Amino acid sequence: MNTGQPSLSNTLLQESMGPGLDLCADPDKDGGKTPFHPPMKPEAPLIADISTIEFPASVVAAALPVVVQFHAPWCGPCRQLAPVLEELAKEFAGHVTFVKVNADDEAGLAMQFGVQGLPSLLFYKNGEPREMITGMRGVAELRQWLRSHLAS
Repeated sequence: MNTGQPSLSNTLLQESMGPGLDLCADPDKDGGKTPFHPPMKPEAPLIADISTIEFPASVVAAALPVVVQFHAPWCGPCRQLAPVLEELAKEFAGHVTFVKVNADDEAGLAMQFGVQGLPSLLFYKNGEPREMITGMRGVAELRQWLRSHLAS
């Protein structure tokens, strides 16, 4: 039953949000009485998908060192590695950029770098490939791998 009064849960939520903040509401459902806030733009992903066309600008000409993950949607270890790389992308933000390349869609790029297994990680620094590693790795091992390349 709608009494015209805000529900208790909405009232508590509004109070927890602080003064001056409004709950998002659909103006069509309450006659336009509640301010409507359009959905926020989604944040850029921590690890961007790039193509062969984007590779020179995103990797070769990048100001920061870049880790390129060659992956495929069907690759189980690639999916297992994804949260590890996201954690490292957060940890090394501002020091290393992370991108991923679908090796099925960008087979020519994968061949150019000699990718023979997935997932493969390529460390790029100062416009040049430094090292590629293949296979599932743990966060501690990858953290050390990154630190060693950043120090050199």
